[in-house]
This record gives sequence, structure tokens and C-alpha cells, in this order.
Amino acid sequence: MLWLLLSFTFTADSGEDLFERAMSLESGEARAVFQMSADQFLQASVENTDPNLLFNAGLAFAKAGDRALAKKFLLRSTARGASPEAWRALQLVRENDGPNSVLTPAPWFAPLAQVGTALSTAVPWAAQLVGVLFTLGGCFWGFRRTGLAGLCLAAAIGLAIPLGSRTLPISGAVSADALSPREGPGNGYAESSAVLKSGDEVRIVRTVGQWCELDLPGADWRTGWVRTESLLFVEDLNRP
Repeated sequence: MLWLLLSFTFTADSGEDLFERAMSLESGEARAVFQMSADQFLQASVENTDPNLLFNAGLAFAKAGDRALAKKFLLRSTARGASPEAWRALQLVRENDGPNSVLTPAPWFAPLAQVGTALSTAVPWAAQLVGVLFTLGGCFWGFRRTGLAGLCLAAAIGLAIPLGSRTLPISGAVSADALSPREGPGNGYAESSAVLKSGDEVRIVRTVGQWCELDLPGADWRTGWVRTESLLFVEDLNRP
């Protein structure tokens, strides 16, 4: 086995060549060569921004038995726009870690949260409209105009549910290469001291227009705001 590893060390095989060669080796030898293949893919990704290089590195790490690095680079490749197979491979790697490590599917309120975000963006005063409708419903009920009261209350509830759902936590991942969350929902707010990297998993607490507040505990800060275009949502990641 030592001779085999030395022969690979002093050759200029690419990550693909090493990966293919490892597929025909015995388990113990194959793990070492898969590790070398992953290192080659990572070296290539320094000069080449193709996200599928990270995808290949993640697969090689998985074959080498290093599931922690496999998950890291598969998630990073997905966040950078790798082929859909990268996310499917990540799901399979997580399944081998047990049920608690598998990414949960999109929560039941995810579609409502999307509707709520669209409403709040298109109609900034949507929350105020809910209050007005509830008030009108109460007034009409007091005047015994039950039909109009019912319509106002139904409209208020129909708006309130999606608007409320958009404030519930949703899982996601960072798609930008590097990201510094701001202290508020806008470019005018100061940047926090935290730095997020592509592929980092986050929890989205709420959305305000085109901005999302992230629940990211750290040493000197608790939350931060980033633009929605810098994130991948769990329902997007689970989409085939």
C-alpha cells in the first residue's frame, strides 16, 4: 500500500484520474486515494470557480469516509450553483449520519411565508390594512351588518396568516462567496463583525421587503440582515 501511495504522490494525476483509479481498489487503499482525489479537486477550485469541482471534492471526501468534509463541500457547491445532483448527494451523506442529521423538508408554512413576503413587498402597508379590516369587521358587527362583518374578518384573516408566517424561522444557506450581515434591513445600516461564507447554513427569522434577518449566534452579535438574493431557501434546495 505504501508503494501505491508513493506512486500516486509522484505523478500528476488529476482529481478525475485518481477518483476513477480509486473505484477499482480495495477499501483501505481506495480511501487514501479518494482523499488525494479530493485534495486535487480542491486545489483546482482555487483557480477555477466551477462549483462542480467542489461537488466532486465532496463526493471524494464521502468515498474516503470523511462525512464532515463531504457535507461541507457538497453544501458549498450547491450554494454556488452546482448541478442538482450535489444536493441529492448531500442528502445521502446526511442520511448515513442518522435521522437527526437529515435536512428537514420545507416547513408547512413555507408557501404562506412566500405569499406573505410578496404581499409585504408589493403592499408595504399590508399589515395596517389587516388592522383596518379587523376594525371595520368589528364596526359592521356592532351595526348588525353580519355579512359585511364576515367579509372584512375573512379578508383580515386571509392577509394576517401569510404575513405572520413570514416571521417564522426557515432554514437556508448562504449563496454569496462572502457576506457581512448588516445591523438593519438596508444598505444604510452598519455591517456587523461577522463574516458568512458560501454554503454556511442559517436560520431566517423574518423578511422585510428584500432583506432577511438571520438568527446567527456568535461571540459579539446575535442577528444580522442580508439581502434575500444572497440566500438559498430550503424549499429551493429541496427542489428536484
